[in-house]
Amino acid sequence: MGLRSAGVLALAFAAAAGAAEQSAPRLALALLDRGSVEFRSLDGKKLGEAKTGAGPRALAVSGDRLFVANRGVGDEPGSTVTVVDLGELEPRRTVKLCEGCAPRGLTFDSQGRLWMAGQAHRALYRVDPPFDDPAGSLLIAWGWPTDVVRMSGSDLLVVGYRDAGAVAVVDAARQFATRVEVFADPDLLVSPEGRREVWIASSRRPGLARLRPGAKPGEFTAETFDAAGVTGGLGATPDGSRLVRSVVEPPALVVVDTETGEERGRLTLAENPGRLAVSSRAPARAAVWLPASRSVAVVDLSDPAAPRLAGRFAVEAAVGAILFVP
Repeated sequence: MGLRSAGVLALAFAAAAGAAEQSAPRLALALLDRGSVEFRSLDGKKLGEAKTGAGPRALAVSGDRLFVANRGVGDEPGSTVTVVDLGELEPRRTVKLCEGCAPRGLTFDSQGRLWMAGQAHRALYRVDPPFDDPAGSLLIAWGWPTDVVRMSGSDLLVVGYRDAGAVAVVDAARQFATRVEVFADPDLLVSPEGRREVWIASSRRPGLARLRPGAKPGEFTAETFDAAGVTGGLGATPDGSRLVRSVVEPPALVVVDTETGEERGRLTLAENPGRLAVSSRAPARAAVWLPASRSVAVVDLSDPAAPRLAGRFAVEAAVGAILFVP
Protein backbone atom coordinates (compact mmCIF):
# COMPACT_ATOMS: atom_id res chain seq x y z
CA MET A 1 0.00 0.00 0.00
CA GLY A 2 1.41 3.41 -0.94
CA LEU A 3 1.83 6.28 1.50
CA ARG A 4 -0.98 8.23 -0.13
CA SER A 5 -3.42 5.32 0.17
CA ALA A 6 -2.42 4.70 3.76
CA GLY A 7 -2.94 8.37 4.57
CA VAL A 8 -6.39 8.40 3.02
CA LEU A 9 -7.31 5.24 4.94
CA ALA A 10 -6.04 6.75 8.19
CA LEU A 11 -8.14 9.86 7.60
CA ALA A 12 -11.18 7.69 6.91
CA PHE A 13 -10.68 5.80 10.18
CA ALA A 14 -10.21 9.08 12.06
CA ALA A 15 -13.40 10.51 10.54
CA ALA A 16 -15.35 7.37 11.44
CA ALA A 17 -13.99 7.44 15.00
CA GLY A 18 -14.92 11.10 15.33
CA ALA A 19 -18.44 10.45 14.05
CA ALA A 20 -18.87 7.54 16.45
CA GLU A 21 -17.68 9.69 19.36
CA GLN A 22 -20.02 12.51 18.33
CA SER A 23 -23.02 10.17 18.10
CA ALA A 24 -22.29 8.33 21.36
CA PRO A 25 -25.02 8.87 23.97
CA ARG A 26 -24.41 11.62 26.50
CA LEU A 27 -26.04 12.49 29.79
CA ALA A 28 -27.09 15.94 30.94
CA LEU A 29 -27.20 16.29 34.73
CA ALA A 30 -28.92 19.33 36.26
CA LEU A 31 -26.82 20.18 39.33
CA LEU A 32 -29.11 21.83 41.89
CA ASP A 33 -26.52 23.30 44.25
CA ARG A 34 -24.11 24.35 41.49
CA GLY A 35 -26.56 26.13 39.21
CA SER A 36 -25.29 24.31 36.14
CA VAL A 37 -25.75 21.38 33.80
CA GLU A 38 -22.92 18.87 33.61
CA PHE A 39 -22.45 16.63 30.58
CA ARG A 40 -21.06 13.10 31.01
CA SER A 41 -20.37 10.09 28.84
CA LEU A 42 -21.87 6.81 30.02
CA ASP A 43 -18.54 5.78 31.52
CA GLY A 44 -18.60 8.93 33.66
CA LYS A 45 -16.13 11.07 31.71
CA LYS A 46 -16.91 14.76 32.12
CA LEU A 47 -17.51 16.33 28.70
CA GLY A 48 -18.40 19.87 29.75
CA GLU A 49 -20.45 22.05 32.09
CA ALA A 50 -22.83 24.90 31.27
CA LYS A 51 -23.84 27.57 33.77
CA THR A 52 -27.59 27.96 34.28
CA GLY A 53 -29.84 29.87 36.65
CA ALA A 54 -30.41 28.83 40.26
CA GLY A 55 -31.85 25.41 41.01
CA PRO A 56 -32.17 23.69 37.61
CA ARG A 57 -35.02 21.17 37.93
CA ALA A 58 -36.20 20.19 34.42
CA LEU A 59 -34.58 19.49 31.03
CA ALA A 60 -35.94 19.28 27.47
CA VAL A 61 -34.29 19.04 24.04
CA SER A 62 -35.31 20.73 20.81
CA GLY A 63 -32.97 20.16 17.86
CA ASP A 64 -29.43 21.04 18.93
CA ARG A 65 -30.49 22.96 22.03
CA LEU A 66 -31.07 21.93 25.61
CA PHE A 67 -33.63 23.94 27.59
CA VAL A 68 -33.21 24.09 31.37
CA ALA A 69 -35.94 25.21 33.80
CA ASN A 70 -34.38 26.94 36.82
CA ARG A 71 -36.78 26.83 39.76
CA GLY A 72 -34.50 28.45 42.34
CA VAL A 73 -32.95 27.16 45.59
CA GLY A 74 -33.83 28.44 49.06
CA ASP A 75 -33.68 32.23 49.08
CA GLU A 76 -31.93 32.32 45.71
CA PRO A 77 -34.59 33.03 43.06
CA GLY A 78 -34.85 31.12 39.82
CA SER A 79 -37.85 31.40 37.50
CA THR A 80 -35.65 31.42 34.40
CA VAL A 81 -34.94 29.17 31.43
CA THR A 82 -31.42 28.61 30.13
CA VAL A 83 -30.76 27.62 26.52
CA VAL A 84 -27.63 25.49 26.01
CA ASP A 85 -25.90 24.75 22.68
CA LEU A 86 -25.46 20.96 22.54
CA GLY A 87 -22.69 21.23 19.97
CA GLU A 88 -20.47 23.51 22.04
CA LEU A 89 -21.96 22.52 25.43
CA GLU A 90 -22.14 26.22 26.23
CA PRO A 91 -25.02 28.35 27.55
CA ARG A 92 -26.36 30.76 24.94
CA ARG A 93 -28.70 32.77 27.15
CA THR A 94 -30.79 32.68 30.31
CA VAL A 95 -34.24 34.24 29.98
CA LYS A 96 -36.61 35.35 32.74
CA LEU A 97 -39.98 34.19 31.45
CA CYS A 98 -42.03 34.87 34.58
CA GLU A 99 -41.78 36.56 37.96
CA GLY A 100 -41.48 34.01 40.75
CA CYS A 101 -43.33 31.20 38.92
CA ALA A 102 -40.80 28.48 39.96
CA PRO A 103 -40.76 26.40 36.73
CA ARG A 104 -40.69 22.64 37.29
CA GLY A 105 -41.52 21.01 33.93
CA LEU A 106 -40.77 21.57 30.24
CA THR A 107 -42.00 19.97 27.00
CA PHE A 108 -42.40 20.84 23.32
CA ASP A 109 -45.48 20.40 21.13
CA SER A 110 -45.45 19.31 17.48
CA GLN A 111 -45.10 22.94 16.34
CA GLY A 112 -41.90 23.47 18.32
CA ARG A 113 -43.54 25.61 21.00
CA LEU A 114 -42.23 25.32 24.55
CA TRP A 115 -44.64 24.62 27.40
CA MET A 116 -43.51 25.32 30.95
CA ALA A 117 -45.22 24.35 34.22
CA GLY A 118 -45.02 27.29 36.64
CA GLN A 119 -45.36 25.63 40.02
CA ALA A 120 -45.79 28.72 42.20
CA HIS A 121 -48.37 30.28 39.82
CA ARG A 122 -50.26 27.00 39.30
CA ALA A 123 -50.15 27.71 35.58
CA LEU A 124 -48.91 26.35 32.28
CA TYR A 125 -47.03 28.83 30.10
CA ARG A 126 -46.68 28.66 26.31
CA VAL A 127 -43.46 30.13 24.89
CA ASP A 128 -43.07 30.49 21.12
CA PRO A 129 -39.74 30.74 19.24
CA PRO A 130 -37.40 32.58 19.72
CA PHE A 131 -38.38 31.85 23.36
CA ASP A 132 -38.02 35.38 24.75
CA ASP A 133 -41.47 35.90 26.28
CA PRO A 134 -44.51 33.76 27.05
CA ALA A 135 -47.18 33.90 24.35
CA GLY A 136 -49.83 33.02 26.90
CA SER A 137 -50.64 31.06 30.03
CA LEU A 138 -53.33 28.70 31.23
CA LEU A 139 -54.39 28.54 34.88
CA ILE A 140 -54.58 24.92 36.06
CA ALA A 141 -54.96 25.47 39.80
CA TRP A 142 -55.80 21.92 40.93
CA GLY A 143 -52.48 21.53 42.78
CA TRP A 144 -48.81 22.45 42.42
CA PRO A 145 -47.75 21.50 38.86
CA THR A 146 -44.48 19.56 38.81
CA ASP A 147 -44.20 17.91 35.39
CA VAL A 148 -45.60 18.20 31.87
CA VAL A 149 -45.29 15.80 28.90
CA ARG A 150 -46.76 15.64 25.40
CA MET A 151 -48.77 12.50 24.70
CA SER A 152 -47.03 10.62 21.87
CA GLY A 153 -48.65 11.15 18.47
CA SER A 154 -50.83 14.05 19.59
CA ASP A 155 -50.85 17.64 20.78
CA LEU A 156 -52.32 16.71 24.13
CA LEU A 157 -50.24 17.82 27.11
CA VAL A 158 -50.54 16.13 30.49
CA VAL A 159 -49.62 17.99 33.68
CA GLY A 160 -48.73 16.24 36.96
CA TYR A 161 -49.23 17.74 40.42
CA ARG A 162 -48.25 17.71 44.04
CA ASP A 163 -51.07 17.97 46.60
CA ALA A 164 -53.73 16.82 44.13
CA GLY A 165 -55.56 13.64 43.20
CA ALA A 166 -55.72 14.42 39.50
CA VAL A 167 -53.77 15.32 36.37
CA ALA A 168 -54.66 17.99 33.82
CA VAL A 169 -54.96 17.13 30.12
CA VAL A 170 -54.43 20.22 27.98
CA ASP A 171 -55.41 20.54 24.33
CA ALA A 172 -52.41 22.54 23.04
CA ALA A 173 -54.35 23.83 20.02
CA ARG A 174 -57.36 25.09 21.96
CA GLN A 175 -55.52 25.70 25.27
CA PHE A 176 -58.32 23.99 27.15
CA ALA A 177 -57.67 21.86 30.26
CA THR A 178 -59.58 18.79 31.46
CA ARG A 179 -59.21 17.40 34.97
CA VAL A 180 -58.80 13.61 35.21
CA GLU A 181 -58.94 11.91 38.62
CA VAL A 182 -56.14 9.50 39.50
CA PHE A 183 -54.37 8.83 42.83
CA ALA A 184 -52.81 11.34 45.24
CA ASP A 185 -49.73 13.34 44.20
CA PRO A 186 -49.39 12.22 40.55
CA ASP A 187 -46.17 14.15 39.93
CA LEU A 188 -44.14 11.90 37.56
CA LEU A 189 -45.11 11.39 33.90
CA VAL A 190 -43.86 9.70 30.73
CA SER A 191 -45.37 9.03 27.30
CA PRO A 192 -43.88 5.91 25.61
CA GLU A 193 -42.94 6.47 21.96
CA GLY A 194 -45.62 5.31 19.52
CA ARG A 195 -48.26 4.75 22.19
CA ARG A 196 -51.06 7.27 22.62
CA GLU A 197 -50.94 7.20 26.40
CA VAL A 198 -49.21 8.70 29.41
CA TRP A 199 -48.03 6.72 32.42
CA ILE A 200 -48.34 8.39 35.81
CA ALA A 201 -46.57 7.73 39.13
CA SER A 202 -46.03 9.45 42.46
CA SER A 203 -42.78 10.25 44.23
CA ARG A 204 -44.60 10.43 47.56
CA ARG A 205 -46.67 7.26 47.73
CA PRO A 206 -47.20 3.98 45.80
CA GLY A 207 -49.20 4.35 42.62
CA LEU A 208 -49.06 3.69 38.88
CA ALA A 209 -51.67 4.59 36.26
CA ARG A 210 -52.07 4.72 32.50
CA LEU A 211 -53.98 7.62 30.94
CA ARG A 212 -55.58 7.17 27.50
CA PRO A 213 -58.04 9.17 25.38
CA GLY A 214 -61.64 7.97 25.67
CA ALA A 215 -64.16 7.11 22.99
CA LYS A 216 -65.27 10.75 22.60
CA PRO A 217 -63.16 13.90 22.08
CA GLY A 218 -62.22 15.44 25.42
CA GLU A 219 -62.80 12.20 27.35
CA PHE A 220 -59.97 10.32 29.06
CA THR A 221 -59.67 7.15 31.10
CA ALA A 222 -57.12 6.42 33.83
CA GLU A 223 -56.41 2.75 34.57
CA THR A 224 -54.50 1.96 37.76
CA PHE A 225 -52.08 -0.93 38.35
CA ASP A 226 -50.53 -2.57 41.39
CA ALA A 227 -47.13 -0.96 41.99
CA ALA A 228 -45.21 -1.70 45.17
CA GLY A 229 -42.88 1.00 46.42
CA VAL A 230 -42.70 4.75 45.84
CA THR A 231 -41.44 5.83 42.42
CA GLY A 232 -38.25 7.91 42.30
CA GLY A 233 -38.16 8.32 38.52
CA LEU A 234 -40.02 7.22 35.41
CA GLY A 235 -39.00 6.49 31.81
CA ALA A 236 -39.75 4.27 28.80
CA THR A 237 -37.66 2.14 26.44
CA PRO A 238 -37.04 3.46 22.89
CA ASP A 239 -39.64 1.16 21.28
CA GLY A 240 -42.31 2.13 23.81
CA SER A 241 -42.92 -1.47 24.86
CA ARG A 242 -41.57 -1.14 28.40
CA LEU A 243 -41.94 1.33 31.25
CA VAL A 244 -38.97 1.83 33.59
CA ARG A 245 -39.41 2.84 37.26
CA SER A 246 -36.83 3.54 39.91
CA VAL A 247 -38.41 2.30 43.12
CA VAL A 248 -37.80 3.31 46.73
CA GLU A 249 -38.00 0.82 49.63
CA PRO A 250 -37.07 -1.74 48.53
CA PRO A 251 -34.59 0.00 46.19
CA ALA A 252 -34.80 -1.35 42.64
CA LEU A 253 -35.14 -0.60 38.97
CA VAL A 254 -38.36 -2.18 37.70
CA VAL A 255 -39.34 -2.85 34.07
CA VAL A 256 -43.09 -2.90 33.30
CA ASP A 257 -44.91 -4.10 30.17
CA THR A 258 -46.79 -1.10 28.71
CA GLU A 259 -49.43 -3.40 27.18
CA THR A 260 -50.41 -5.25 30.35
CA GLY A 261 -48.95 -3.19 33.20
CA GLU A 262 -47.20 -6.30 34.53
CA GLU A 263 -43.65 -6.38 35.87
CA ARG A 264 -41.21 -7.96 33.38
CA GLY A 265 -37.83 -7.38 34.99
CA ARG A 266 -36.14 -6.08 38.13
CA LEU A 267 -32.66 -5.00 39.18
CA THR A 268 -32.04 -4.69 42.92
CA LEU A 269 -30.10 -1.54 43.85
CA ALA A 270 -27.90 -0.96 46.89
CA GLU A 271 -29.62 2.30 47.86
CA ASN A 272 -32.83 4.19 47.22
CA PRO A 273 -32.84 5.75 43.72
CA GLY A 274 -34.16 9.10 42.54
CA ARG A 275 -34.72 10.51 39.07
CA LEU A 276 -33.84 8.46 36.02
CA ALA A 277 -33.49 8.86 32.27
CA VAL A 278 -33.84 6.25 29.52
CA SER A 279 -32.11 6.57 26.16
CA SER A 280 -34.40 7.46 23.26
CA ARG A 281 -32.62 5.13 20.84
CA ALA A 282 -31.32 1.57 20.92
CA PRO A 283 -29.49 0.04 22.65
CA ALA A 284 -31.68 0.93 25.61
CA ARG A 285 -29.85 2.29 28.63
CA ALA A 286 -31.10 3.84 31.84
CA ALA A 287 -29.21 6.30 34.03
CA VAL A 288 -30.37 6.40 37.66
CA TRP A 289 -29.51 9.06 40.25
CA LEU A 290 -28.51 7.61 43.66
CA PRO A 291 -28.76 10.50 46.15
CA ALA A 292 -27.17 8.85 49.21
CA SER A 293 -23.85 8.15 47.47
CA ARG A 294 -24.16 11.06 45.03
CA SER A 295 -23.59 8.78 42.08
CA VAL A 296 -25.25 7.73 38.82
CA ALA A 297 -25.82 4.07 37.96
CA VAL A 298 -25.92 3.12 34.27
CA VAL A 299 -28.20 0.14 33.54
CA ASP A 300 -28.23 -2.01 30.40
CA LEU A 301 -31.83 -2.63 29.26
CA SER A 302 -31.00 -4.67 26.14
CA ASP A 303 -32.90 -7.55 27.74
CA PRO A 304 -35.78 -5.88 29.62
CA ALA A 305 -36.43 -9.10 31.52
CA ALA A 306 -32.91 -9.00 32.96
CA PRO A 307 -31.71 -5.40 33.46
CA ARG A 308 -28.06 -5.33 34.56
CA LEU A 309 -25.74 -2.78 36.07
CA ALA A 310 -23.29 -1.60 33.39
CA GLY A 311 -21.40 1.06 35.33
CA ARG A 312 -21.46 3.75 37.98
CA PHE A 313 -19.79 7.12 38.46
CA ALA A 314 -19.68 9.78 41.17
CA VAL A 315 -21.20 13.27 40.89
CA GLU A 316 -20.02 16.18 43.02
CA ALA A 317 -23.43 17.83 43.47
CA ALA A 318 -27.11 17.00 43.95
CA VAL A 319 -28.89 16.13 40.70
CA GLY A 320 -32.30 17.71 40.12
CA ALA A 321 -32.93 16.22 36.67
CA ILE A 322 -31.23 13.82 34.28
CA LEU A 323 -31.62 13.36 30.52
CA PHE A 324 -29.99 11.58 27.57
CA VAL A 325 -29.06 14.19 24.96
CA PRO A 326 -27.84 13.84 21.33
